[in-house]
Amino acid sequence: MFVGFDNFYKGGSIAEVDKLFNSLKTTASNIRQNLKSLTSSFNETTNAENTLAKMPATIQEISNSFSKLKQQPSEVSDLISSLNSQLNKVNETESQFGRNEKWSKEYRELVVSVKKAETEIKSLQLLEKSDNSEAQQQASRYNKIIENISLINKLEKQRISAGKEETVEINRQIKNAKGRISTAESYLKKNKLISSEYEEQIRLLKKTGEYEQAIVKAKSADKSSATSTKTENNVARLTQNLTTLETKWKESPIFNGEFQEKFNELKTSLSNVGGDPKALDEYRIKLNELTNELKRADVAYKASFSSNKSQQNIEATRQNIKKLIYTIQTWQQANTKAMGKNTFNGGTYQVETDNMIASLKKLLNASDLTASDLKVNVDKINRSFRTMSSEAQAAGVNGLSFFDKIKEDALKFTSWMSLTTVISGISREAVKFYNNVVDIDTAMTELRKVTDNTNQQYAEFFDNIGQKAKDLKIDLSNLISQTAEWGKRGYSLDEAETLATNSGIYSVVGEVDNATAVQDLTTVMKSYNMTVDESINIVDKFNAISNKYAVSASDIGDMLSRSVSSLSVAGNTLDQAIAMGTAITEITGDAAEAGNSLKVLSMRLRGAKTELEDAGESTEGMAVSTSKLREDIKALTNVNGTGGFDIMKDSQNFKSTYEIMKGIANVWNDLTDTSKAAIIEKIAGKQRGNTITALLTNMSQADKIVNDSIGSAGSAMSEYEKYLDSIQGRIQGFQTSIENLSATLINGDLVKFGITSGTQIIDVLDNLISKFGVLETLIPAVMAGLSFKNVGKQLLKMPTYAQPQTICA
Repeated sequence: MFVGFDNFYKGGSIAEVDKLFNSLKTTASNIRQNLKSLTSSFNETTNAENTLAKMPATIQEISNSFSKLKQQPSEVSDLISSLNSQLNKVNETESQFGRNEKWSKEYRELVVSVKKAETEIKSLQLLEKSDNSEAQQQASRYNKIIENISLINKLEKQRISAGKEETVEINRQIKNAKGRISTAESYLKKNKLISSEYEEQIRLLKKTGEYEQAIVKAKSADKSSATSTKTENNVARLTQNLTTLETKWKESPIFNGEFQEKFNELKTSLSNVGGDPKALDEYRIKLNELTNELKRADVAYKASFSSNKSQQNIEATRQNIKKLIYTIQTWQQANTKAMGKNTFNGGTYQVETDNMIASLKKLLNASDLTASDLKVNVDKINRSFRTMSSEAQAAGVNGLSFFDKIKEDALKFTSWMSLTTVISGISREAVKFYNNVVDIDTAMTELRKVTDNTNQQYAEFFDNIGQKAKDLKIDLSNLISQTAEWGKRGYSLDEAETLATNSGIYSVVGEVDNATAVQDLTTVMKSYNMTVDESINIVDKFNAISNKYAVSASDIGDMLSRSVSSLSVAGNTLDQAIAMGTAITEITGDAAEAGNSLKVLSMRLRGAKTELEDAGESTEGMAVSTSKLREDIKALTNVNGTGGFDIMKDSQNFKSTYEIMKGIANVWNDLTDTSKAAIIEKIAGKQRGNTITALLTNMSQADKIVNDSIGSAGSAMSEYEKYLDSIQGRIQGFQTSIENLSATLINGDLVKFGITSGTQIIDVLDNLISKFGVLETLIPAVMAGLSFKNVGKQLLKMPTYAQPQTICA
């Protein structure tokens, strides 16, 4: 029975049965074609059976005839020797598989070899029978014809699988061989030496050559078909890989323009490969070249980006230094009562604060510090100042001294005695109106670009955001700009407004710039799929931990921006990620290194070798597989004979990074130095080893940090309220009121009355302008009366979109 015929009894659809039947028909046809021998027969199967039955005797007869020849060429001897092994092969195939297609091919090869051996022996016998010169000439010419026919048969078989250049050479040799045959045939005809016996031998030899070629072609076709199928399977797999690569590469900012064009060419060439293995090899070469080119460009880009970002961080930190110097100086002026008193450290508040200012000025001019080093030093001074100011308040020595208080009251009395003096102060702020109007308009323009709302919705937003800026004492233009940044990330106008409020709070309590505040919150939200309303929880956690531990909120944001994506995928909660980073930074003082080390740690624990290499990290010392790492950690931590710590929950799922580090930390002090070194090399590598060691020695602190992070709700607003009541907050509130007055020039907003401070006086003027809408005539009149020369000129030069608008009641 044919192989696969029993599948008819297994059922299936009509299409499946039809497909199977067609396959069987093809197999049967191939077997029938292979059974055709060199002699015709009405029944190929019967003929094959008869031939095989006589084959041992036929082979023996050929061997006997060859042994009687005087000349026994080695190639003919080898051919005859192979006949018995070919016959055994045919019989073995029939015994194991029956008379299938493989058996028919082997039978055909055996018959062709037998015919060839018989032809060779006959030729040699005829040559030996030549006993006169005429017979010798006849035999010599026929022998040349037979030799050249054999040569052509051999060359024809080689040509089937030859390359282009090799085919040209084979064609030349075949042409020459045919020429020699033609010369010999001409001689035989001219001298009437044609022999029917020799002619029959030539015919059989040519026929044998045709069958040999047919066998080679069939094998080549089988091989070509297999190669084509394999190639097509590779194309399908590579197409899927290419799609994955495209998704990954599109995340890179350099994957555009020339790279995108080359990638599209690659996709086209892959789709045109078909079953051609050479075309597939060419595609692989091009893909490898493009991959290397992209990697080189990406490394250069990251180096450039890192350099630019580092410089931006340095500039941002220098701005913070200037703000901190101003804050300390303002604190000195507002707390003269404390200046002569001693701090808890033994020195006077005057000396302590003067030293802080001197150190900050030195840092401001430093050119040999990295952004990270500069920030660490500034944060240290800032924490010292905040601690000192809290001590002064607790000791009751804050505020003005008795004589400074009298001086301040006298100055207030003098100020209130002169309305011109008060308004002159206001007029100095009015010079800023023009720039404020332009800043706000620019921010609103950017917001309109990245969101799609109606004019009415933008007007409502402007009203709301203006009030929030006053309540939070944040620059209105900054708050609108942050809203636009959130809009760029796909959030709606309402969502972006809420997020901007929260990132604005973070920028104050975390002392980071607007861009960093937005980016830090975005990274965490995306990593944990957090909602808009949950974003304030991030700020709460940052603030609570920075108040209790030796780390700033900006340190936590910097650390998470480098690691949180990997840590969240590794099953860690946000509280656990913050705890591990803080535990490291408390010891090393380097939040950036803490973030990078945690990222590497989570990848190594999960065997993410490719991702590590893409990130430019070393993979030296990594376990060859997760199962090997699991076994190694168990063995190295098996200090009490219980089997050691298991990094897996089960055979398929890892424990979180936090759980793994806690498990190892529990036995860390009991391990030998050799075991500790082996664990660190496997999970952290040599470059990050010291940082992860710091984490393992401080995991007890990490547990406390987790609990504090979980209970941090409301921390940010509580801290922010302290800021609102601080000197810096009041100063910013005054500046925000001026900016809101500028906003009135744009949309005629009504502002509530208030007359208790310089800030409230600005609000009164804001209210008057909003009511009467005649700023263009009112201010010049006031300026004329009070000699506001330069201020009036600046205001009257405002562009049309920023000039005051008349408001109808």
